[in-house]
Amino acid sequence: MALAPSTWCALAVVALAGCGGGGHERRDAVNSYFDRVQRAQAPLRNQRGPIELAFRRFSIDRNPPTEVKALAHARKVVDGVRGDVRAIEPPPEARQVHADLVRMLDLEASVANELLWTARYLPQARAAMSPLGPAGAA
Repeated sequence: MALAPSTWCALAVVALAGCGGGGHERRDAVNSYFDRVQRAQAPLRNQRGPIELAFRRFSIDRNPPTEVKALAHARKVVDGVRGDVRAIEPPPEARQVHADLVRMLDLEASVANELLWTARYLPQARAAMSPLGPAGAA
């Protein structure tokens, strides 16, 4: 199971807090960066349960309208947080953590988008192909 972005941030804070030297300015810059990231991620943390539930309930066979709506909401939240986190300029000491965090959010946004697209596409594809059944049997 992948770690949540907030977990990655907490781990990074602990790791970077141990970095000595460079005065308080560097440490303060990193702390400020993580404060901004935590604020940007608040919608994702607040909606983590419903988002994970929407992902778990996805089905190749059938997704009722409420599930499609939940997937659309998940995609909207993840995309919003991803954009907000991307917009944060990390200090040099946090650039790699920032890149990793953005990549993880990119992956989560990709999953949300693919699930939503599939949930919307499959019923249309099945309806379009249903007349082909009798032709295939002949």
